[in-house]
Amino acid sequence: MSKIIERCAGIDIGKRFLMCCVVTGAADEESGGQTLRFDTTVPALERMRGWLSRERVTHVVMESTGSYWVPVFNILEEHFTVVLANPEEVKNRKGHKTDRNDAKHLADLLRHDHIRPSYIPPKATRELRDLTRRRVQLMEDSTRERNRVQKLLEHANVKIAGVPVPDMDPHIAAGFRNPPTGPLQMWPLYAQITGVPQLVIRGALSDLLSAATVERMAREKPDLEQLTVANRGHVPLLDEPECLAAIDAFLTRHGRSQ
Repeated sequence: MSKIIERCAGIDIGKRFLMCCVVTGAADEESGGQTLRFDTTVPALERMRGWLSRERVTHVVMESTGSYWVPVFNILEEHFTVVLANPEEVKNRKGHKTDRNDAKHLADLLRHDHIRPSYIPPKATRELRDLTRRRVQLMEDSTRERNRVQKLLEHANVKIAGVPVPDMDPHIAAGFRNPPTGPLQMWPLYAQITGVPQLVIRGALSDLLSAATVERMAREKPDLEQLTVANRGHVPLLDEPECLAAIDAFLTRHGRSQ
């Protein structure tokens, strides 16, 4: 004979509200029950927890329906033994399915120990799992964004991956055919850029192009135009409103055909 849980509750969870049925009674007595409806807001769930505590409930069961059960579980986890049931294993009879009846059905099954609980990892394990999954998601997002920027640059005839293609920019390719020896001196090369208007767009968080470098570039070429984009690294995506405005004004001043 299976054990009897004398004070337990069954919860049928929906998106906006839930039904909670408390079943009490000794093993040798007829059980009695009471069912209340609660919203799924945090204050309402806390009121439900207080009601269950006043009823001296020890065990609570709910179905693992989507993600609706997670907020309820978080509220009850530290106060009761929470059983998470597989919906396929605790289905009510056809023709008897209402929210109130389902909550009572779950409580009855739990009272007679007829529910096989689903495994729920400890809280620390769940938090670590969430962080790990979030890290993987961010890495995947970073890869997609990097590929998007690379494709955008290649459409503008800027090759940043692999070996430079001579047909795209012969001057850059020539530098790779005859690489200089020793440290590369950039400032003499920068000084040779003359006779063309220049606009520097820098991400404020860039660790490759520093503010001090841009200041020296401006001293070398007083007519240099510059823009620093807040909260951007290296490089800005160039779709920021301030970038679009600066580029449009730059092209307008110097002629779009140049």
